[in-house]
Amino acid sequence: MNYNILRSRSRCNASWCAVTYEYYFDKDQTVWSSLAGGRTPDWENVIVFVKGDEAEKVATSCHGKYDSSTDSPRLGSDTHPKVIYHENGGDTRCMRMANEGDDVENSTEDWVTSPLVG
Repeated sequence: MNYNILRSRSRCNASWCAVTYEYYFDKDQTVWSSLAGGRTPDWENVIVFVKGDEAEKVATSCHGKYDSSTDSPRLGSDTHPKVIYHENGGDTRCMRMANEGDDVENSTEDWVTSPLVG
């Protein structure tokens, strides 16, 4: 989490816009501060479908696949969907939508908004 890059791009059609957030992580690992396990580097994506000023749908990636999406994303105190960089078993992590009872799953112990490039 401390060493990631976030890029975004968007495309609009009719009344919908899709905003893709592409996260690059130096190392995809499940044990923080460990050299064991995981792989390097890792890209994971979040696509937010916006209608008007509202985030209506969100899809998250897991190693290039978009097997999970929601029509009712959990939003933070503002209009940003809450997404977790989650341990998905084995020695890697993926993006997923935050559930109501979720705690933060990173070494900062806080929700992180990555700096945006582009």
